[in-house]
Amino acid sequence: MARVACAVLVLVSLAASGAAQGIQQQAYLKAFNSDQSDRFGNALAVSGDTVVVGAPREAGSGTGVDPVENNDADFAGAAYVYVRNGATWTLDAYLKASNTDVFDLFSVSVAVDGDTIAVGAPFEASNATGVNGDASDNSMAGSGAVYVFVRDGAGNWSQQAYVKASNSGQSDQFGTTVALSGDTLVVGSIGEDSVATGVNGDQSSNGNTNSGAAYVFTRSGATWTQEAYLKASNTGFEDQFGSAVKIDGDTVLVGALSEDSGATGIDGDGSDNSQTDSGAVYVFTRSGTAWSQEAYVKASNTDAEDSFGWRCDISGDTLVAGAHLEDSAATGINGDQGDESATRSGAAYVFTRSGSIWSQQAYLKASNAEEWDEFGFGVSIGENTIVVGAPGEDSAASGHGGDASDNTLPTSGAAYVFTRNGTTWTQHAYLKATPSSSFDDFGQRVDLDRDLALIGAPGEDSDSNGVNSTPDETASGAGAAYAIEMSGWQDLGGATAGALGDPTLDGTGLLVGGTSGHLDLSNVPPGAFCAQFQATSSTPVPFYGGILVAFPFFTLVPLTSSPSGEIPLPFVFPTGVPAGIEIWVQYGVVDPTAPFGISISNAMKGVTQ
Repeated sequence: MARVACAVLVLVSLAASGAAQGIQQQAYLKAFNSDQSDRFGNALAVSGDTVVVGAPREAGSGTGVDPVENNDADFAGAAYVYVRNGATWTLDAYLKASNTDVFDLFSVSVAVDGDTIAVGAPFEASNATGVNGDASDNSMAGSGAVYVFVRDGAGNWSQQAYVKASNSGQSDQFGTTVALSGDTLVVGSIGEDSVATGVNGDQSSNGNTNSGAAYVFTRSGATWTQEAYLKASNTGFEDQFGSAVKIDGDTVLVGALSEDSGATGIDGDGSDNSQTDSGAVYVFTRSGTAWSQEAYVKASNTDAEDSFGWRCDISGDTLVAGAHLEDSAATGINGDQGDESATRSGAAYVFTRSGSIWSQQAYLKASNAEEWDEFGFGVSIGENTIVVGAPGEDSAASGHGGDASDNTLPTSGAAYVFTRNGTTWTQHAYLKATPSSSFDDFGQRVDLDRDLALIGAPGEDSDSNGVNSTPDETASGAGAAYAIEMSGWQDLGGATAGALGDPTLDGTGLLVGGTSGHLDLSNVPPGAFCAQFQATSSTPVPFYGGILVAFPFFTLVPLTSSPSGEIPLPFVFPTGVPAGIEIWVQYGVVDPTAPFGISISNAMKGVTQ
């Protein structure tokens, strides 16, 4: 048997690229049944090539997956699933609750991870507790529920679980927020009333109105069970703990936008309630099945009514928290936090973890910070990239990099992209909808996964339907979502294949000096030996119907692919690499049936940002 090996050809060109790459709007997403006041884009989430968008005021009375559409159940809510194939987007599913009812607001929150989706309906009214209880008893108004959907190998979606709190109570709003990571689901319940603190405390005492709680559920096979009941270490009246929840592996963030302490930084005095509604974020970690609070996080400039923790997100050892009502007039990175002259301009804060110790790394403001912009209303992080939404921003710019100074479109909204080089953050991009219109609230929700940012504009007014339709202004508040591709990689094609298949190379992420990008090679036999080459020319040359980016020098490097034939290849760019530098990458797999005994992948060209 011939030994299978693979080779990589890499060139770093010291000449600046003439072609702009990086950020572009790939899709304008609308519901297939767009209607006035549906608020499509009020919630959204992305995982790989799958996105889910919520429309909590949609009025269909159908149940389950892809029911007949109508307008017979006011504010029942719906979620829409889209999938990407290359640059082409299609609607994959139209999701409704199994017990659809008026005013449930199904899809106020959504989360997706791979083939699993969670949808929150915080005003669902059943008295059930736990998983898959009796959904027909509507005796507990506003108790809330979460619905879990899964996709099978044939691409079909079905409801896997109907999830309720272990202590369902009236107006608890279980499902206000949801988060997924693998087989773990986290649910926020901002109206929960117990006086418990910490993990798995006494749920039965309802002495702290709207103190809030979060619940952790885990899946074994297709069965979900509650693993933990989380409360703040300083549970307080009307704190609304659970206003945000996020999870990455064994770390969970819980925001409490109305927490009142005057503490600043990490693990300060949580008992000092001198700054009403200043807000906080709580970090919990899991060891085995045991959860504990790791940190109590406050802003560096804590102030009353800032709502720090209204939104938060985590990636590895970095978290970002938004405070959309923060008032400073600072702009950019680490500006003057003490200037309170721009009411509700908003801010975002970046924290990093070393071991189990958290510290603040950056204080982010918009480059055009102004009062009432509410920068930080939406936040999302992916490794070294952060997207921050400011739905109150007013400029008439459109697309990427327009004129931010023209404030002629009130609350059209904007989103800002920040990238990290080492420990230094910079604003990389200023994004607007294409086209942009008044009161669209673009940036009210944002989510980011590798090379794809999803931005919601629930106030958008077009009555158009589907993907990349022509917008109009005839359905007030119908809502929209925008898929923004953020990648410095360009696929040059040029693959040639033998009988062992066609190795496929994919590159994602903005290429910023000092950061890690992504390369993924698929269709590689498991256990393949790989060889790395340093190329000597940037000129692609023909190769039996394909191309080679250069003639290489040969060095063997062992790599082992997964059983699925995929190899993830982190690509690290040195600190100080300037923008406009080209990176050329190509792989090959030794194949006796291919020309010269090697199958060549497509070539990728990256351009540093």
